[in-house]
Amino acid sequence: MPSKRDKTGRDILALQRLSREIRGAISELFDAPQPERIVLAPGILNALQILFASMDVRRVMLSTKEYYGAAHFPAQRVAQVKVEEIAAGINEFRPDVLILSVVSWKGVVLPVSRIFSEIRKGRGLQCRPLLVADYSHAGALGFPSAKNLGADVLCGDLAKWVMPPPDCGKLAFLWFKSRRLFVTAKTAFKPFFLATDTPGTPFAARWVDPSEIRRVHDWFKRERLSRSKLLAKDCANKELALRLASLFGISGSVESNILWLGRGRMNHKHVRGLERAGLVWKTPDGKIRIVCRADAGVSIPAAVQTTSQ
Repeated sequence: MPSKRDKTGRDILALQRLSREIRGAISELFDAPQPERIVLAPGILNALQILFASMDVRRVMLSTKEYYGAAHFPAQRVAQVKVEEIAAGINEFRPDVLILSVVSWKGVVLPVSRIFSEIRKGRGLQCRPLLVADYSHAGALGFPSAKNLGADVLCGDLAKWVMPPPDCGKLAFLWFKSRRLFVTAKTAFKPFFLATDTPGTPFAARWVDPSEIRRVHDWFKRERLSRSKLLAKDCANKELALRLASLFGISGSVESNILWLGRGRMNHKHVRGLERAGLVWKTPDGKIRIVCRADAGVSIPAAVQTTSQ
C-alpha cells in the first residue's frame, strides 16, 4: 500500500500528475502514441503475468533468443522455438501470446516487424496470438518506432538504455496499441496505485514505488530528453560499439550496440573499465555481455580505429 504521506489527497494528485508526465515522456521517446494507454509497473514480468491472467492466456510462445523461459510463466504452457520456425510453431502449438524481443539480451536483432506483419496477414488483426514486443534492449538498435513494430503490446523499461548507467531503477511499462486491448488492461491494473492514468480506488495496492516516480520524473525534467536527443545518443553508442568490436577483435558486422564475448576476457583491462561503468554483465560460465553506452563516460584508446561494418 502507499505510505501515509502518499495517501493524502494532495500527494496522490501530485503523484498522478508526475506519472502522467512520465507516460508522456515514454510516448514521445519511443514513438508510442496515446500515452494514456501506457501502464506503469515495477517490472515487466509481473505486469505480463497479471495481464495474461486477466486475459485467460494459457499458451505462450517465445523465441529461443528470449531472456524469458518456461519458468517465468508457471501458469501457462510455454513453447520456445527458433525464429525461423515461428510460423510453423504457431500452427502447431496455437499460442495465445507470442513474445519476441526487438533485440535479444545477447544483442541479436530479431525481425519483429516482419514476423508480426506476416502473422497478421494470415490471421487478421483481431485474432490470436496476441503479439508482444519486448522493447527492453531496443536501445541497442536505435529505438525503432513503437507504432511501426506491429505489436499489440509493447513492454520495456527505462533502466537499460535511457536512464544514466548503471541505473538500477525498476520502472517498467506496457503500451497497448489498440483501445480495445487497453480497456482490458485498465480493468486488470485498476487495483494498483499509479499503474494507469485513471483515478484509483482508495484502497489501491502498492505497485510502483512513489519515490521511483519522483526520481524518474526529476531526471526527465533536468535532462529535457526528446526523441531526437535519444537518437543522437544512439549515434554515439554505435560509434562506441564499433570501436569496442575492433578492440576485442570481433570479426564480421556489428548488428547492435550489445557485444557478446566468449570466455577468457574477464581480466582484460578494458573489460574491467567497462564493468566499473556498469556496462558489463558476466554469466556464470565466463561469458560477457557489454552494453555499449557512450554516456557512461568510458575511455577507449584513440589508436583503436573504427571500420565500416
